[in-house]
Amino acid sequence: VYQPGQFEARQPEAEPSLNPVGNFTVAPNPMWDAFTVTLDESYVGKPVTVRIISRLGQVVYEATYEQLPSDQIQLTAREMMAGMYQIQITTVDSLPVTKTIAVIKP
Repeated sequence: VYQPGQFEARQPEAEPSLNPVGNFTVAPNPMWDAFTVTLDESYVGKPVTVRIISRLGQVVYEATYEQLPSDQIQLTAREMMAGMYQIQITTVDSLPVTKTIAVIKP
């Protein structure tokens, strides 16, 4: 039987603060060969992970940079099949930022 004062109310523990990092662009998009990911200045000097994920959820490319040296990353789509993909950028203290890219084959 419940009696007043039997249970104490507690505040939930704070979760680590995760914020989305800055924006990025991909050009050209659609692409069939080389393409450039241009990141917001907030990425430079931070550890950054880049993933390209197929529509089936398979990671087809992943690279981690301990300290991103500049705001541009050069990538290639030569080995990728034609189709739609998600490119995802993540830092240690951020939520992933994702964009859709298209690979076409001539």
